[in-house]
Amino acid sequence: MLSAQRAFNKNLFDTHLRQVYYARKKDYKKHIKFKSRQAKSTILTKLNELESINPKEYWNLVNSRLYDEKKNESSDIPVDTWQQHFTPLFKNKNNSDDKDIDNRINNLHHTPTNK
Repeated sequence: MLSAQRAFNKNLFDTHLRQVYYARKKDYKKHIKFKSRQAKSTILTKLNELESINPKEYWNLVNSRLYDEKKNESSDIPVDTWQQHFTPLFKNKNNSDDKDIDNRINNLHHTPTNK
């Protein structure tokens, strides 16, 4: 598929290369979908077999699948890195802007209005 993609990217207006690229892309997606379904089917078959034969192994497999789905990549980031990134974002670097806003609000409250 990559060779078809490279050829297509070099000649975007060549209809034959476009057809070849999209046909290979379609086949690739079908293959990925098939392998995904096959893997799920294998796991379900194994679960059905283990449920009655070996309950402990059954629950180990269930829990391992649940953990895999819940695993979050952000948990791999060290706490120090998070702190170094977010600490500057929460610091108020420009106190003069806050004071200016406070002054304007106070002036609005103390300024008489003409009604």
